[in-house]
Amino acid sequence: MTFRITKTHYHKNPFIGLFLKANDQHVLVPKSAPAKIRELAEETLGVKAIDLFIKQSPLIGLFCVLNQTGCVLAADAENEEKKLLKNAGYRIHTLKSGLAPGNVLLANNHACFASPKIPKKEAASIADVLGVEVIQQPLSGMVTLGAINVVTDQGLFAYNEVTEVEFRQMEKTFHVRGLNGTANSGTPFNALGVVANKAGALVGDLTTGVETQRIFEALSGG
Repeated sequence: MTFRITKTHYHKNPFIGLFLKANDQHVLVPKSAPAKIRELAEETLGVKAIDLFIKQSPLIGLFCVLNQTGCVLAADAENEEKKLLKNAGYRIHTLKSGLAPGNVLLANNHACFASPKIPKKEAASIADVLGVEVIQQPLSGMVTLGAINVVTDQGLFAYNEVTEVEFRQMEKTFHVRGLNGTANSGTPFNALGVVANKAGALVGDLTTGVETQRIFEALSGG
């Protein structure tokens, strides 16, 4: 399978990971998104779009985390939003705290890293919904581990300051190989500039050629 990378923006905002979230089944797209973004996402990632808001907001990448089994949503996600995802086949858990799932969770179909700020009982519920082990620890001293890393079932694009020990732990736990780096011309919050699955990646249009090549090598499985 050819891994495709497409540069884009969301209403001129290069931090596209704030607005979209993907796995190998779907890409979640704000229902207010331009048709061009939806079509580009479906074409690049090779999946069908689900149009929705979360908490009546287009900030889907911030307010949810998903793998093939389940989806963790921010507190106050509406019943209509949860029903739409349940109908698409996902188990649903809503964070009881005010934390944003996209900031504090990093998951694929093998594991989930979670911020220590999440209560242990809730971490167990997240493990059940996603169907994977949840490991609670910071990465490079950061608890916003979901915002600084990108993981799929094929690769890992890690925070540029992650330690060698942490990086190898992530590779082993997620069952992937990868690289570290930045997106959007040096921005360290990789998940805000990259939306990816096994088929491809959307990257913010400020991402340099060198960064794009690094992202390709990290996530293409090659």
